[in-house]
Amino acid sequence: MLANLLSSSYPGRRRNQANWEDQSEAVARATERRHLERYHSQGLAFWLDRVKQNGRSNVRVLDLKPINPSNFEFLIQHGLQVSTAGLTAESPELDSSEQLIGRLSGLFCQRSFDAILAWDLLLHIATPIRDDLTRWLSKHSSTEAPLLMLAGAMPDGRIPSATYRIGDGGEVTWDTKTTDGEHLAPNLHKGCVGFSMARKFLLRHGPTELVMQSESLEQ
Repeated sequence: MLANLLSSSYPGRRRNQANWEDQSEAVARATERRHLERYHSQGLAFWLDRVKQNGRSNVRVLDLKPINPSNFEFLIQHGLQVSTAGLTAESPELDSSEQLIGRLSGLFCQRSFDAILAWDLLLHIATPIRDDLTRWLSKHSSTEAPLLMLAGAMPDGRIPSATYRIGDGGEVTWDTKTTDGEHLAPNLHKGCVGFSMARKFLLRHGPTELVMQSESLEQ
């Protein structure tokens, strides 16, 4: 009763409380937009079209990052066979070509792949090591195998280090709570060793989705 009386006696207090609650909700929504992006991935759709155009049965996909259940289900529903390298921006193997290539060679031996998902991983690898990685990927890929990756930085200059979850209809949830801002984003728009540009799609939150295709390399 006293609370009701105080509220009725001080209408300004009610307005201030309402404004404070509105501002808190706005801050929460702004925080979510900064760290959680949902978008229809044109890059993923184009990558998937390229995968299906090759006409192969038993298409083998390599996801360089840890794969989550929703991504695995999405790829399986499209008839793809999925392997994962389980690498993240914090993986110690990214600091050494010998360790990185050794890990991949140990996991996959003589296997080859028809498509690759790299997401943002290549942004976190120094150029010489990245070149060794993409050279290995190209040599272990079928002709013109598509590779989906991100290039560029967030609007504030941070490099995305995110978890990607594929939902219904190819909608991607991009969780950037662990974004790393200590490095400059490398320019990958011109391609990588062993891969050439196929298409690129600018995302509304900064980076660009790139779909590369493998090129034959001399042994």
